[in-house]
Amino acid sequence: MNISQLSKTENPLLSREEVSCEITGFKTTPNRAEVRGELASNLGVDEKLVVVTSIQQKFGEGRTVVNANVYANAESLAIEPAHLKKRHEPKGPLSLEKKEPLGSKETTSAGKKEEGEKPKAEAPKKEENK
Repeated sequence: MNISQLSKTENPLLSREEVSCEITGFKTTPNRAEVRGELASNLGVDEKLVVVTSIQQKFGEGRTVVNANVYANAESLAIEPAHLKKRHEPKGPLSLEKKEPLGSKETTSAGKKEEGEKPKAEAPKKEENK
């Protein structure tokens, strides 16, 4: 993955640098964790202080434009919106447990399973006289 910096704007009021860069040399669109790590190593800052705000790629082009905010310290990172912080949290392991299909349990019209309820018996069949 090759990173070339397009622009870098200093924002002293928010104690951050707003960086725009172009990434080339990848097979699939890089995820936020990969971009964050490469950008942090390229700029020489701690990975926790980098927040990737957008990753834009046009179909068929082998390049991606990334916008990120690089903060001076962890206290100034508090200004970032919660939804962007959540995108950078590590994802937990995938659960491989099988879930039961929605219609597999007997339920009442209220959607709750009755514990003492027995299955309904079928009506007796009428025998034909010959």
